[in-house]
Amino acid sequence: MNRNTGAAPDPHAVAIARAMQAEADGLVILFGSRAKGTHQAASDLDVLLIGHTCGTPQKAAHEYMDKHPPKLHVEVMEMSEERFVRERLANQSIASKACRHGVWMKDEQLSYGNSRPEAHPDGYPDHWPATRVHLANRWEHMRHLEELIAERSWNDKMVGFTAQQTVENAPKALLSLHQDTAEFRHDLQAIWGHYLARHHDLRRAEHRAVRDAVEELMDHTSYENPQRSGVKNSWLALYAAQYRYGQETRRMPKWERQELLLRIKDTFTAVMAHVIRESGTSEDDVFSGGKPWETSR
Repeated sequence: MNRNTGAAPDPHAVAIARAMQAEADGLVILFGSRAKGTHQAASDLDVLLIGHTCGTPQKAAHEYMDKHPPKLHVEVMEMSEERFVRERLANQSIASKACRHGVWMKDEQLSYGNSRPEAHPDGYPDHWPATRVHLANRWEHMRHLEELIAERSWNDKMVGFTAQQTVENAPKALLSLHQDTAEFRHDLQAIWGHYLARHHDLRRAEHRAVRDAVEELMDHTSYENPQRSGVKNSWLALYAAQYRYGQETRRMPKWERQELLLRIKDTFTAVMAHVIRESGTSEDDVFSGGKPWETSR
């Protein structure tokens, strides 16, 4: 039973992960909804593979499912032991989530040594690996959104989905900054409401600037829920569902695309400035090797 959800991990997923562990020289951890027991029939099987250098765990997974259906889509993320040990300090990182509710396929506990250091040797705060990812993802999604709108893309689903991904990473970066352990999927209102309730400080001008920018964007992208009076939903979330599950597409006129982009940029600027100020980092720390769109050939 998962200690955080009170639910049992998916036994089929555990069996597949065990088959992977038998062919891996590193450590296999089942994480995500199938580890937490909150999965649905179409949920992916998420596996974290630590310190793996030889063997065929992915092949073992598919061979197991050939003999023991149903077949699941397997998402494998690999990382070194050193990276895992560092990133599990960040509560919003995959490594940390795997530690909290993952199912380890062998009895092995990676450690920091005999004591917890006052600060990590890389000089960044504990939360930075996860916060940096959210900021980098947000920046890259915003660049993609700019390109789609400039090219007048015919694909409304892609435009809306990219906008939703851009927006979603903003409150998640704020939660990461505060080492919050709450986990959300794609419910923008829930993520933002949680941040306001737990971490927002009206007495601080920089907090108010973030709140004003995000709430203007949230208001712009919200509509009244026809089934629940007084409840608002985000039409960006509809685009995310349409992109992932092939539902009908909401049309977005040209003026609305431009207005959306401007509001997203305002939100991005406010959140980026706040996170960098609070974490003692800079934009250069987000992309240590340079911004991909500026360094690509």
